[in-house]
Formats: sequence, structure tokens, C-alpha cells
Amino acid sequence: MNTAVSKTVKDADINCRLNRLINLERLVKTFCCLNRLINLERLVKTFWLDSIMRYYSVASIGATPLQKLLTLLLVSLVFATAACGDDDEGKKTVDLFEPTKFGTYTFEGEPNIAADDALDFGDVPLGTTASRRIEIRNTGREDLKFGDLTISEGFELAGGLPDELEPGENAYLTVFYFSDDEYGKRGTIEIASNDPDTPIHIIELAANIKFPCIEVDTSELDFGLIEPGETRTRSVVLTNCSENARSEIQRTDIEVPREFVIGNVPQGVILEPGERHIVAVTFQPARPGVYEGELVFLTNEEMRPEHKVQLIGRGRSPDCPITVIDALEPTRGEVGTAQPVGEFNGRPLDRISLDASRSFDPEGGELEFFWTLVSKPTDSNAILEMGTEGPLNEIWMDIAGDYVVELTIASSLGLEGCETARLTLHAVSNEDIHLQLVWDTPNDPLQEDASGSDVDVHLLSPRPGARWNSAPWDCFWMNMEPDWGQPGGQDNPSLDRDDVDGLGPENINLDNPEANTTYSVGIHYFSDHGYGTAYTTVRIYIGGVLFKEILRRPLGDQDFWHVADIEWPSGQIVEVDQTYPTFP
Repeated sequence: MNTAVSKTVKDADINCRLNRLINLERLVKTFCCLNRLINLERLVKTFWLDSIMRYYSVASIGATPLQKLLTLLLVSLVFATAACGDDDEGKKTVDLFEPTKFGTYTFEGEPNIAADDALDFGDVPLGTTASRRIEIRNTGREDLKFGDLTISEGFELAGGLPDELEPGENAYLTVFYFSDDEYGKRGTIEIASNDPDTPIHIIELAANIKFPCIEVDTSELDFGLIEPGETRTRSVVLTNCSENARSEIQRTDIEVPREFVIGNVPQGVILEPGERHIVAVTFQPARPGVYEGELVFLTNEEMRPEHKVQLIGRGRSPDCPITVIDALEPTRGEVGTAQPVGEFNGRPLDRISLDASRSFDPEGGELEFFWTLVSKPTDSNAILEMGTEGPLNEIWMDIAGDYVVELTIASSLGLEGCETARLTLHAVSNEDIHLQLVWDTPNDPLQEDASGSDVDVHLLSPRPGARWNSAPWDCFWMNMEPDWGQPGGQDNPSLDRDDVDGLGPENINLDNPEANTTYSVGIHYFSDHGYGTAYTTVRIYIGGVLFKEILRRPLGDQDFWHVADIEWPSGQIVEVDQTYPTFP
């Protein structure tokens, strides 16, 4: 069966399907190829001869015989070229299911090697062997091809690297060190590849080297907004993170206004392994305004001797504008408010209205609004739907996780809001089982448009005769809301959406699963639409908590991946991880 035309989709996806089926350029070429099969003499008599002679008769008025002949040849060439274009017969086949290309663009992918820059064996007792493993990843969009692999004397490699890694793939190197003397050892691994930016990737090796290490618990102290004359104290904690070496805070450089008071400043302080030093910082603004400073701790670390901590505090202005965000999920009526900080609890796929209309200026001036989406879950494609300005906005929480939105305001007098409003939106599934599928197709340069790869999520119930890709016991795009439990009860699975053009997400929810039942989770690459390998990520939530995450599993067109089984009521997830060329 030609699956490229068998998939029935929701009304919202019809245009996407039509875009895949219609390609005007290829249809014209198909018509021309059919014309080539027609007898040339009949073709000239029925169409081309009449057209050519019509143009010839007009262009040849007053021309010499030679000019008439050249005109006739030129017109014939133009018509023939316009009709059929390049003669690629025998080189291509017409594929009406290849995705439509939108616009003109140039795509230049390149490989990218990603690996740690250093590997420390720590303390290795005399006469013993230690091993460490290094992950090598291709985070680019072309195949990463390896050349020479060398390692310094005193260290050894087990095996090597493959000839190449596809985008998203990884490999591991195992490094051995034998401690044969009382002295430390340093070395390197050098990996040659076709990464244009890093043709030789160097990994520093060390064993039995006593490295000093200082860890600072924060890179910024934000004292927030306080009334002039009040005080607020925060702390910076510096810890010796080395297991075997003393570490020294050699000097502290201080550049702060007098509104900040620094206590217990470390100068030449030596810390034993695990020992801490606490620096107290007090902020006391004398008047309204924003105050900033910086602490720089200089240490005896080799890799990162300098640690910076930014200080920021704000003195409240009695007349500054007040910033407020109200959030609303209109279908259920759930609300949340940030004034200036707040939270909203919603569900995956909720579309949340954001309203800053309750912000106000005590002086009565007009307000300007500036929105920022500070953070969102990994693999989310959420944006602020109405841009970055104006009192109203909207966000679609496409997958489970936390979304952080900030709002700043300014009055027509140029006075900024007292504080930035910060709203954290939680998208948490309220179902017992929540499956999330997202994917990346590196060969598709415009994955957000209406043409892309199609991957599907499946949930199978173990009933007699249950089969993948078949109703009623497989919940998937052709069986989105099956009735598995009590008739009409609240114990049935549902597929929230069927994404047919790339990225996802696709989510399946199941509340009140049946006891003593094992459900199976599967992923099917329905169609690559010419874009090749897709890298699929699956997350399994139990009771709204992420219990299993498998990242960037490569699948080819029509591949089926049996991901895992979920045992109920224990909620235990048993990883199966079996891939088949199609449904098993």
C-alpha cells in the first residue's frame, strides 16, 4: 500500500497534505514528458507549427530571406525551451509526493564535533589501572568523518572511532591509564575530522595531578527592589571543589558603588578540599535608582583562574509604574497573576492569554509594554504570539514543562516600572500516563513551514488480537480516541494532535489505566517526504512527572521503534528499544 496517500488527517491539516501533493513545476515537467511521447509530426501540426508560424509571420515583415530563416529558428527554440525546459528524461522520475519547496534559499550544512576538552583520571594508586569514557558527538547537519586519532604515551585507547557519524549520532572512546610511578602524567588525544571549524579536536588528559579548584555558587546577586534606607544581605559561597589539592583565593577585585558593603573579603585565603568561604554582601540604597557592581575572585586554578559575580540592586521610586501580568486559559477558566512574580498552572497544548492591562502609572501617564520569553522547555517551539510589545499577548505551551515570561513597562515620562513582572507557567499533564513525541529532521532546512517529515506516536493495549497500526487497541492518528475501558468512561486514551509536517509535538494521554495491564509505546516514521533521517525524542510522564526520556533516536522512512512498556498500576517503565523496518 502506498502510505503516502493513505493517511486521513484532521481538517486543520488538509492544506498541509495538499501542499505535499501539488508541485506545479513537476506537473509541468510531467506534461512535457508526455508530449515527448507524442508523434513529433502530429505535435508540430496540431500546436507548435501554428504558434511558430504566427510569430514568424509577424516578425518577418520586411525581413530578408536569411533574417526570416533565423527568426523561424529562434522562435522555434524559444517555444521548445519554454514548453519542456531541460531534457532530463531518463535521469529523474516524477514524484508528486515530494514536498513543495517554498521560496528561494541556500542551505549549507556542515559537521560539528562536540566532546569534552579535558579528562582527569584523578588519583590512581600505584600499580593499578583506571579507565574513563569520552563521548564524541556530531551536533552538525552533515556527516562527521574522522581522520587520524592519536594519544600521548602513557595513556592507551581501547578500540577507536567509526569512519563517520551521522548528524545526532555519538560514539565513545575508552581511555586507560596505568600508574607505574609516583609522578603525575599529562597528555592529549588528538582527533582529526572534517569539521571545518575544528579540524583537530584536542582533549587534555591528566592523571595523579593535584588540580586546585574553586567553585562559586552564583554568578549574580540580585537584591531586588527595596525602599531607600532599608538594607538587604546576600551571600557568595566559595568552595574548594578539588578532591586532592589545596586551593587558594589569591585576590579579590572590588568595583561597587558605596551602596554595596562587602564583608569577609578573601585575600590569600587557602581552602582545604571541601572547605568553604562565605562573603556577605549588603545593599542599602540611599535614594531611588539602579545600582550595579562586580566582584572578581582570582584563584590558583589552571583552567579558570577568574570568577566574576555581578551585583545589582534597585531603590524603589515612590511614583514608579506598577507591572502586572494576568494569565487566563479560556476554556477551563484557570487564571494566574504576577505582581511582580507569580505562577500559572496549566496543561500541555494550552493556549494562554497574557494581559498586562492592570499595570498602571501612579502619575497617570500612558504605558509602553515590553515582553520577553525568558525560557521554555527543551524542544519547545513556543513563541510570544503577538510579538514583544503591547498590553496583550499569547503563548501556546506546546509540550510539558515550564515557560517563563517577563514584562517590563515604561511611562510616557520615561520612568521605568518599579519591578519587572515574571510569570512562570507550568504545563503539567493531569493524566496518569502522558506520552510526548518531538523530532528533528536535519535535512529539512525550514522545519517550521508546512512541508516536513511525519512521525507518529502509538500506544497499544494488550488485548486479544491487538496489533500495531490497527483499531481498536492501538491509539494513533487513525484511532485518536478509542474506547478501551468502561463504555463512555473517563478511562480512555486520546491523541491530542497529529503533526504531519515536522517537529511535533504529538501527545497521547491516558487517565485511569486498567489494573494488571502492560501498555506498549511505539514510534512510526510514517513518511520522510524526501527529507531523510529523523531524530526522535520520547518522554514518558507518570502522574505528571517525567520518568523516562530517550533523546534523538535516529529513524529512517517507515521504521517502527518499540520504545518501552508501561506496567500498571506500578507505573514501572521497561525499556524495550527494538527497531523494525515497519510494523512488527
